[in-house]
Amino acid sequence: MATFLQTTSGDLDLSANNLTVVTDPGIETAQKLRNLFLSVQGEWFLDTSLGIPYFQYIWGVKNPNLGVVGQIFKRTIQAAPYVANISSFTLNLDAKRQLHFYFSAVLTNGQVVEGGTGVPFRVKVTQ
Repeated sequence: MATFLQTTSGDLDLSANNLTVVTDPGIETAQKLRNLFLSVQGEWFLDTSLGIPYFQYIWGVKNPNLGVVGQIFKRTIQAAPYVANISSFTLNLDAKRQLHFYFSAVLTNGQVVEGGTGVPFRVKVTQ
């Protein structure tokens, strides 16, 4: 698989005055997960089933069921290309009722991708 390189803000990276194709599984998976978690279910008119069901389970829900939300987030991570397993996952609701999550996933090639609230979706560099 291959995809176009994106900037940290999610735009297509045109810094080389051309589209750059990414074939690295880690970068591709990190970009895919970032895009998935930024997609709200129902916002794309051509397929309203795509995206995370934030309105149905998190936003506007008085007491979100963290078990269900965790399952949705884990399923989203597992569905990304090259993900072999999720090595760590945390999800919590703070006193201000803000949802925070973090994950680390091992890819089929051994790379580790991490991301979450306040953590950029990226390939974790191990030394």
